[in-house]
Order: sequence, then C-alpha cells, then structure tokens
Amino acid sequence: MKKYLSLVKVQLKDYVYKSISSLGLSRRANLGILLVPFLFLAFSSFSFMVSHQFYTVYSMIGLPELTIAIMYTGTSLVLFLVSFTSIMGTFFYSNDTAFYTTLPVKDNLVVFSKITIQYIIGLAVGLVLLGPAAIIYWSTSQAPVLSYVYGIIVLLLTPIIPILAGTIMVMAGMRVISRYVSRNTLSIVMGMIFVIALLGMQVLVSRQAANIEVMQRYILEEDGILNIASRGYPPSLWVAKMFMGSGYRHAVYFVLLNAAMTGILWILSVPLFRKAVAAFAEGSGKIPAKGKILYKSDTQIMSLVKRQLLIILKTPTFLLNIILLLFLPLILILLWRASGVMDLKNMLQGPLKDYKVFFLVFMMASPSIMGAFSATSITREGKTLWQVRTMPVKEMTDLHSRILTSIILAFAGAIPMFVASLFIIEMDAITIILGVMSSLSIILAFSVSDLIIDIYRPILSWTNPTYAIKNNMNIMTALLIRLVIGVIIYLARDLWLPLNHNWRVIMLSLFMAAIAAIAYVYIKKVGVKIYRALEL
Repeated sequence: MKKYLSLVKVQLKDYVYKSISSLGLSRRANLGILLVPFLFLAFSSFSFMVSHQFYTVYSMIGLPELTIAIMYTGTSLVLFLVSFTSIMGTFFYSNDTAFYTTLPVKDNLVVFSKITIQYIIGLAVGLVLLGPAAIIYWSTSQAPVLSYVYGIIVLLLTPIIPILAGTIMVMAGMRVISRYVSRNTLSIVMGMIFVIALLGMQVLVSRQAANIEVMQRYILEEDGILNIASRGYPPSLWVAKMFMGSGYRHAVYFVLLNAAMTGILWILSVPLFRKAVAAFAEGSGKIPAKGKILYKSDTQIMSLVKRQLLIILKTPTFLLNIILLLFLPLILILLWRASGVMDLKNMLQGPLKDYKVFFLVFMMASPSIMGAFSATSITREGKTLWQVRTMPVKEMTDLHSRILTSIILAFAGAIPMFVASLFIIEMDAITIILGVMSSLSIILAFSVSDLIIDIYRPILSWTNPTYAIKNNMNIMTALLIRLVIGVIIYLARDLWLPLNHNWRVIMLSLFMAAIAAIAYVYIKKVGVKIYRALEL
C-alpha cells in the first residue's frame, strides 16, 4: 500500500505540473492553481442550468428521476471519452511508463496508480456534471434518507465504470491490433473504431425511440419511459432508482458491477499491460519499398507546407485530432439524418428558405470555426522549430506557409461539407456562389488571425504531443475571438437586417475579408518581428 500511495503521489504531482505547463503558466503556478476553483464554478453553473432545465421538463410529467438518469448517462459518456484518449496517452505516449516497469513494484500497482489519477480527475468531472442534478433533486423532492446515502455512493463510484471500461478496451485493442497495424496508425484506428461504435449505438437507440409501437409498449409498462431513457446504458436505471430511495436491489447491482470491473482489470492488468506496451513500442512504420529515387523541386513555401502536413500525418495524436475536428460537423449532420431526428430539407422550406445560404456557410466554415488550426501551428513544431530557423527561408515565408497549411486543412473539411450540403438541401446557383464566397472569407480570416495567437504564445518544450494540441489558452483565445466577432455581428444587426439575404451574406464576406486583411497587415508589420525574436 505504501508503494502504491507513493506512485499515486508522484504521478499526481507530475500531472498537475504538466497541466499548468500546457496552459503556459509554468512560471506562474499559483495563477494556474487559482484557475481550478474558477473553472469548477463556471462548469458547475452551466451544469446546474442544464440540470434545472431537465428537472423542470420531467417534473411536469411526474418523472423527475429522469433528470438523474440523463445526467448520469451524459457524465459517464464524457468520462469515457476523456478516459479513452487519456489512457492512451498515459500508458503508450508517456515517457515514464518504461521507467515504472523497471521499479521493484508489481505491474498491478503501476496500472492502478495511473488509473487512480484518472479516477481523481473523473471524480471532479462527475461532481461538476452530476452533482448539480443531485442537489436539485434532493432540494425539490421529498427524498428519503436512503436517497442521500445511495446518492453519495453513486457520486463516488460514477468514474469507475467508464474509466475501467476505457482502460480495458485500450489495452486489449493495443495488444491485438498492434500486431497488424503500425504504431503511427494504431491510435487513429482505435479512435475511429470508438467514434463509429458510439455513433452507431446512438443511431440504433434513436431509431428505436422513433418506433411508435415500441414507444406505446414502453409507456404502458411500469417505469417504461425510464427504461427507454436508460436503454443505451442500463446502470442509469439503477442510479435513478437509487436516488428515489427504493432501489436496494439496484444498489447491489451497481456496486457489484463496479467491483466486477475492478476485479477484471486487476486480473488482466499484468498480461495486458506488459504485452500491450511491448507490442506498441516494437515498431513505428513499414519498410520502404525499393525503387527509383525521384528528385523533385518545389518552391520554398510549398516545401514548408509539405513539412507541416507531414508533422501532422506522422504524429497520430495530431492526425486523430485534426480528423475529428474536420469531420465532426459532418458526422453530426449525418447522425441526425440517420436517426430521423431532423429533416433539414423540409425545415429550410417556406419562411426559412432564405436561410439556405447561411446553412451552406455554416457547413463549409464549421471545420475552420471549430478547428482553430493556426492557433497551434507553431506549437506543433515543438523543439524541431530550430530546423526551420537554420533553413535559408525568410520568416514571413514561413508564416505564409503556416497560413496556407491551415487553409488546406480547412478546405479538407469544407469540401465534404459542401458535397453533403448539395445532397441535404436544394440550392440555386446564386446561393451556392454566395455561400462559397462567404465561407472562404471566414476560413481566410480565422487562418490568419489565429496565427497571431500562436506567434505570441507558442509552447515548444512539450515532450508529449497531447500537450501540444491541448495548448488550451491558445484554443480558448481563438474561440473567444469567434465569440467577439459573433457579438459584433449581432450588435450591428440594425445595419444588415433591413437587407435581403444575399446582401447580408455579401456584407458578412466583406467583414470577414476586412478582418483577414487587418490581421495579415499586423503579422507583416509586428508579428514577424516577434516570431523572429522567438527563443527556441
């Protein structure tokens, strides 16, 4: 137990230090620590509003416990998403994994010490997301004493199932798939398998909920609606019953499931951990095929663009992150259509037909809006930035290549969105031309303006690519810029509301083009000097 606690203590300190460093606050650690309660209150407030909205709606139909079931399911999903990616980084990308395997401690303790860190993080997330729902339920309903006892048990055990499930899936997947897939593509395969499975489950559940006969059968049954809400994740039914204070049997099920998951991981941890880590570390690519050597000549800017694209392609963490950002909007649209929840074609008819062009603009620009690719353009280079500095390349040429790379990435997501839009809704030539023009101006504006952020705040000393893409302050600043632009457009509504929809789109295009021009001039006059003086 002493060795286990020592491992947890060391890794917890390491995690806190790396988290503060990823925010760019390593020299101001106290400020980073002060941000924790602020973020806790901010996310708790948002969760409280969502929970209150659910409770108000479900109380009207006499089922306030549905609030607990829905929020518990959502919390578990968030924890599973976080743990799935975090476990991959903790075990397979962490520099300390090989070191811990050499210590005179059992492999079980190494595995569970790492999982304990994930549990502590998950407990905080669970309290933020599920805690407000529990408080609302207890304060507005006459809950028995057992409800409070069971509720505390639920809050403490909530992170265990998703974290242990994610750990088992990751380590088992790494063990099996790594035999046939190279290291550089393994993380991509695992991530995409997870996303496809998750979306497939959601489509099946949504289609079943839309089946009238199934719905009628469930409504006639006792707790039928609660069964529907928890069909995709049965423990949510047990949790809802526990909060009602009438679920002794369900409390036993819930505790036994958590104990069983822990026991399974304890048994499998040694063989899975040793073999998965060894298999993952064996190789990282294929043997190049023999053939003729071709010499090609490119311009400086295109060579730099290829270099930056190769950095993304050869780093699985970067590639998976880019793929998700590029295609997440498209996946969500296809998911809604497959589940039958939303029919955009009928929605954008009649009074809303003038908004087709704005739908096209949103679809094409959404990867750039969500991605903020330029905000980590320099950060992705890391310690290899010195290689560019030694090349006979002007700083402005290098910055041009980063802007062009971000535009290429944005186009990689915009083109499939454009094709999907043509199939989803009917548009005339004018709508298509205006929509494409406006989305191009948005892509250009954000590709240029986001680069200014990374010029001022690059993180080059990272040792794990996860910390490079989680340069949180850069991403948050980029998203804040988008929010400010949206507020400005809203405040200026008196100027564009009297115009017809075509002129509104033209004004939006001119506004975003002006932002791009101002940002480019700033980079050329000021940003390039800051970039030139950047310490490596």
